[in-house]
Amino acid sequence: MKIKRDSMGMFDVLKGCLMLIIVYVHHVSFVNGGLYMGDPSAPYVVFTRWSALAVGLFFVIAGYQYRPAPHMKHYIRKRFSQLILPYLIVILVVAAGRCLVELIYTGGFRIQTASTILVGGLYGSMENVEILGVWAYSVVALWFLPTFFGSGVLFQLLQRIANAKVRRGVIWGLTIVAVYFPDAHHLQLPWFIVQSCAVLGLMEIGRYLREKKVLYRKLPIWFCGAALLLYMFCHLFSGSNIASNLYRFGIIDYAAAAMMSVVVLRCYLWLGAGDWKGVGVLEYIGMYSMPFFLVHGAGLLLIPWEAQLGQWILALPVFSRLPLAVTAGILYIGRCAGILAGCFCLNGLMRLRYRRKRKKEMDS
Repeated sequence: MKIKRDSMGMFDVLKGCLMLIIVYVHHVSFVNGGLYMGDPSAPYVVFTRWSALAVGLFFVIAGYQYRPAPHMKHYIRKRFSQLILPYLIVILVVAAGRCLVELIYTGGFRIQTASTILVGGLYGSMENVEILGVWAYSVVALWFLPTFFGSGVLFQLLQRIANAKVRRGVIWGLTIVAVYFPDAHHLQLPWFIVQSCAVLGLMEIGRYLREKKVLYRKLPIWFCGAALLLYMFCHLFSGSNIASNLYRFGIIDYAAAAMMSVVVLRCYLWLGAGDWKGVGVLEYIGMYSMPFFLVHGAGLLLIPWEAQLGQWILALPVFSRLPLAVTAGILYIGRCAGILAGCFCLNGLMRLRYRRKRKKEMDS
């Protein structure tokens, strides 16, 4: 496979790698309390902080692939059907599924099990919080879909500002305000409005990279060195989290992730100048990153990784004699395979629905 310059699929392999990193981070974070039995050793935990860079790169890529929408109503309708509608369907399925899981484990279920997930999903909650007297459950990884929708719509609207200086000023003004806004642990606005504003700067950087063709030029050594040093410093001592809008070092955290994103994208294109072999699975995951994310997010909410499942897995003879790192690796591979199978089935259903719709249109 060779990367086609400025094509819509040019970053598919990279997006596939990023998705696997995100799954690993969630795998460690969620299973750590149950499966690893309170053994948060440094190699596992420190690596989980790479998620901020992985997630941030998706928004830089979105900005790079930005195209002006001729009709905003059509754009919003299309993005709603691609992102928000699947998000809402998954929330409903997870609410029903959690009741079923509870029924299997305990022999009964509470209506609160479904209501907490529904309220959390409809509000867009990143943390487990009480909203107007009703408990709301975190949507966990699914936060990405409303944020991707909201930031995309905002970015399209802001790009319509004719004056370039005013446009950039508004984008970076919203970004800075959002970065210094209280994190989701302390104050949570509905539908990830703050997170959607915070990533606008990353999208603007992506758009700038394409406009000025920065990724096809050699980056200065000082820039690469500064990006690496700044990111490693923030990586070790801050641990920013885009999902929770947590930037302990403020704009420094943001600058570190933005600079490192540019370096990663440039390295990716440099490595992709040759003919890659054996990257078909990564390309598939990147091409269908949203369905992959949906299946992964549903699994996090539906399956009790951090509780009964971890205890049950550890009790199995095949795993009880293995080191924790080996057990974690085997389960991670199994988890990715399960998500990939679910993504494949979901894509098959979507293609079937599309064919039926096309057939009806042709018949009429």
